[in-house]
Amino acid sequence: MKCYSHSHLPVLNALAREFVICDNWFASMAGPTWPNRFFVHAASSGGLDHSPSTQEIVEWETLHGFAFQNGTIFDRLTSLKIKMADLCR
Repeated sequence: MKCYSHSHLPVLNALAREFVICDNWFASMAGPTWPNRFFVHAASSGGLDHSPSTQEIVEWETLHGFAFQNGTIFDRLTSLKIKMADLCR
């Protein structure tokens, strides 16, 4: 973003002046968002190393889902009979 002047991106610059902007963030995988979201929930990207296409997402949501070999944090909580509502108190 440093290659743009304030006048080239007035809306983005206004947002930056009014809100916090991070120059650095930390992720499990230096790459697209989806694998890093999976790392948060399952400590694995499930083999995904790219941004999935719309077709791939539709298949996950309608046909076979997306499985993680060792499950997710939600699977662990369920097996321990811990409800999300209990964690939010």
